[in-house]
Amino acid sequence: MGNLGHFLTPTSATWLPGNDRFAVSYRENIVSIFDVQTGNGIEDLKFSAVDDLNNGRQSRHDLQVFSQINALEVCSDLNMLVAATEDSKLRFFDLKSN
Repeated sequence: MGNLGHFLTPTSATWLPGNDRFAVSYRENIVSIFDVQTGNGIEDLKFSAVDDLNNGRQSRHDLQVFSQINALEVCSDLNMLVAATEDSKLRFFDLKSN
């Protein structure tokens, strides 16, 4: 993980299961995972709206506008992070996988 946080606009944050990590989402369709004790970034989770473009559902202009992450929610039972995005989609991240 680089110094992405210095250039990105945060939109939401949430604690992750175990309370030793937290996630921050950004307007630029990235979710960063941070260590609570050190404040250091652990991992960046990214999704691609290109799949929607390739399926003919969005234009290139829409990709820039509608991939913003607006909210994060955690399902601790399933160890999943859910991101609600500007394009009216929910994107799921498995917190157990890399």
